Amino acid sequence: MLIQSISVKNFKVLGDFAVDGLRPVTLLGGKNGCGKSSLLEAVLLCMHRKKSAYPVQVALRGKQPESEAFVELFHNKNIGAPIEVACRGDELEEVARGEIESEWEDAFVPPRIGDSEAGVSPGTDQVKILRVEYTGGGKWRGSIAFKIGRQPPYVTYNVVGARQRSFQVSDKFIHCRPDGGLLGGFGMDAHHFKEVDQGDGKAKVVGAMQIAAPHVRDIDLTENESDMVAEFAGGVKMSTASLGAGARKLLSLALVMHSKQDSLFLLDEVTVGWHHSLLENLWREIFSVCRARRHQPIATTHSDEGITAFAEAAAQEECKDDACFVRLDRKDDNGRPRVQPAVYKYEVLAASRRIPMEIRG
Repeated sequence: MLIQSISVKNFKVLGDFAVDGLRPVTLLGGKNGCGKSSLLEAVLLCMHRKKSAYPVQVALRGKQPESEAFVELFHNKNIGAPIEVACRGDELEEVARGEIESEWEDAFVPPRIGDSEAGVSPGTDQVKILRVEYTGGGKWRGSIAFKIGRQPPYVTYNVVGARQRSFQVSDKFIHCRPDGGLLGGFGMDAHHFKEVDQGDGKAKVVGAMQIAAPHVRDIDLTENESDMVAEFAGGVKMSTASLGAGARKLLSLALVMHSKQDSLFLLDEVTVGWHHSLLENLWREIFSVCRARRHQPIATTHSDEGITAFAEAAAQEECKDDACFVRLDRKDDNGRPRVQPAVYKYEVLAASRRIPMEIRG
């Protein structure tokens, strides 16, 4: 399976957007506000079912995907028209169509401790309802009613008109904190470690960690198997929670990539948290594991060094045909945003690095 094209209508700044020619490893660039993160969120809305063609692993910086990633969508003032997101490939067609059924209305929610101190009326909230219809391969898959509130939990789901066996909301997320630290599945590093092959797979995870933490010699579970420890030269051990943010982020990413197969990875600001000198090795690791385990990452970056490292790693790993860079450009027409993509295959991307030519947007 491979997403080769994405089309979006009326999702945040992506008013009428389409991009084709995506590769197994795609990097998105562009100026702030051009729609990079919005595009990842649109793909998440379309593809986030457990039983979809691609299981989805997500790292959205500063957002918990199942509770916050869609909230901004419903606060958008230009949300008058129905939403549509389609992800397609040679063996893939997933489409999500949604429309707000009701504007803000009063609703009862269970009161929470501390609400009164925060000035919140106990047991009340205002919500919007968005119903999203899903189709795959031209067949109706079911629908989800998203209830979006002003108070936590911001989003709740209700699966409608579909069998649970074939249609479930995914709970397999990675949460990337605003400071760049990445929590594997909300603290699921230990869980993913158990799924990694304890021979070759574990050695590869340790090798990936050594990109950012070269003194680490081994990793293992604690005695109660609820946390992880890293072993250093001389047999010194310490909790992985005490490592730097870059090492922790790399550990979580390596664990989930080596414990899964055939997954779609949506990685927002993938180069945040690492020194520029590490980025080529980081991308080489991503290319290598994604080719071996048939993952498709779609990542974003603002870093010019990250784009250069991406191109160099594609050449080093002999993945030139598997890589592309997509620059997003935003221009507003009469107050309405319009985002246009420019797709750079490896040859053009590599040439832009030699000139050098500014392609971040």
